[in-house]
Amino acid sequence: MKIYLFQDVHVSDFNYHSSGSVLVIAATDGEVKALLEPTEVRLDEEDWKHVRTFPTHQYIPKEVFIFPDAGCC
Repeated sequence: MKIYLFQDVHVSDFNYHSSGSVLVIAATDGEVKALLEPTEVRLDEEDWKHVRTFPTHQYIPKEVFIFPDAGCC
């Protein structure tokens, strides 16, 4: 498993500003894409160029954490 960290990504939610961070626990890029499919996160090529990955040495269940940018409000 790996931890994928995407920073400053587009989160399509009118309650927040358009950028935020996303952390995904998955084994492959394909699993990341599948886990994000039902969310409001849309990753583009730039997001994938700048993703940071951290390998894990133990099993961690697949999961998605979305951190929207709430801005100054």
